[in-house]
Amino acid sequence: MKILFKRYAVRVMALVSLMLLLGSWSSAAEPTGKLTIALAAFSFEETLPWEGSVAGHSYWAPMYDFMFYVDEKGNVTPGLVTSWTESADGLTWEFIVRKGVKFHNGEELTARDIVYTLERMSSKDSVHSAGDVLKKVLKSVEAVDPYKVKLYLKKRLLTLPIILSWQQSVPILPYNLEAKGTDFARKHPIGTGPYKFVSRKKGEYIRYEALDRHWRKVPHYKDLELRLVPEDFSRLAMLRRRDVDIAGLPLAFKSEAEKAGLKTWSIKQMMNVSVAFWGIFTPDRPGYDKNYPPLKKEVRQALNLAIDRKEIAKSIMYGEAEPSQLHFLLPWQRGWNPEWKPYPYNPKKAKELLAQAGYPNGFKIKMYLSMGKLAEGNELGQAIAMYLEKVGINVEIELAQWSALRPKVRKAELSGIYPMANGPLDTATFWPIIYIKPYHFFEISPELNKLLLQDIPNAKNSKEQIEAIQKAGDVMISEYVQIPIITLNSTFTANDKVGKWPVKPHNAGLNSVEYISP
Repeated sequence: MKILFKRYAVRVMALVSLMLLLGSWSSAAEPTGKLTIALAAFSFEETLPWEGSVAGHSYWAPMYDFMFYVDEKGNVTPGLVTSWTESADGLTWEFIVRKGVKFHNGEELTARDIVYTLERMSSKDSVHSAGDVLKKVLKSVEAVDPYKVKLYLKKRLLTLPIILSWQQSVPILPYNLEAKGTDFARKHPIGTGPYKFVSRKKGEYIRYEALDRHWRKVPHYKDLELRLVPEDFSRLAMLRRRDVDIAGLPLAFKSEAEKAGLKTWSIKQMMNVSVAFWGIFTPDRPGYDKNYPPLKKEVRQALNLAIDRKEIAKSIMYGEAEPSQLHFLLPWQRGWNPEWKPYPYNPKKAKELLAQAGYPNGFKIKMYLSMGKLAEGNELGQAIAMYLEKVGINVEIELAQWSALRPKVRKAELSGIYPMANGPLDTATFWPIIYIKPYHFFEISPELNKLLLQDIPNAKNSKEQIEAIQKAGDVMISEYVQIPIITLNSTFTANDKVGKWPVKPHNAGLNSVEYISP
């Protein structure tokens, strides 16, 4: 009897162990049907993350997973890494890899895949913004054993988990991805996401197929297609005809879409629209021009006072936006100061400041307009130009693609102004990259220079870093380092195939499509 009991007990324990192992995997009804999504832009259309940017998140997220995710409160949560520790001096990090996760080629995720990904993202030819960070701080990374990774830094980076997270679009790739060459890897991307890549035709579509089992979430829809449809009216017509199920539409179409039985999904405070001064460069840069008007503080202040942000939020964004105070920092992000207020609208004062700066009749400046990811992008750019022209600024608009502009921007070759829309970026990490060399803010404000180069990156704890971020924000506002316009919600319109869509906050692009169900 005892022997029988022991055998029974052993079998029960084995069954329980198997259930616990399988329990870490999402199991659901077998995926069926097709979901088609129309997007206004595909950005770079790069499948290899180090060749693209966070703008590629919309088409990366279905097929890739990430070391970390970010919850609705902005906290970092486990992903392909289940736990992590930081040394006392902040120079060594240890990551424990999630067991049992499979790549789409059937191979198991291990530490060497994370090592490969981080080394590739920080390689010389990486143009990803997170790669720029890693190049500066990463000393080395090693696989201690199949499920443990150690990462060694040149200097402390408090926000490392955020940099390596879903929010900043740093997906994990298999170590042998380029075994058949980089070009082959581009055409056959492999990840661990809930959808696997099937095919694409550049400039037209990308197609995926759902997995039947996944450690995080099995999608409801079997087939997923992201379709590039640049024309606004075409996306609306396709929604009405049910040729597509989800689309990003201009908010001007919101009322008409709702009358047709379509629903708008809104994610609050997901993007910032601001105007950058391309030309405030150090004299050694190709785009430097000592006569560039915004080098003068009075001009930067005048251009900020010339914009009616409230009217833009109301008339162009139909209430899905509010005037903003700073760029690259949203009201829910770490370091935000609720006492910051948007610049007032005062065109009379703007004209006075221009006259004081030596431009009583204004001046001519080029605007590079490329906001394809935002349906209202061109309209916003034209509205900004209109307000500037009212105070005497002759704005020459040049329509462009960001993919064509980016190489020149990185070399500081262009002079003019540039309206841009960006989703959430980690302020402590990206402000020092964006606002220091090659920019002239070094000389404009030595205090800002110190805050960005020393105080923020070298802070010993989160409290100290937040204080430095807020001081830097104060200086940016007082020095008018950009023209912040609006903080807006991220919206998509869908038909009745989309009944539930628990969209993740903290990423402005299309996301969480694997969670969509009727």
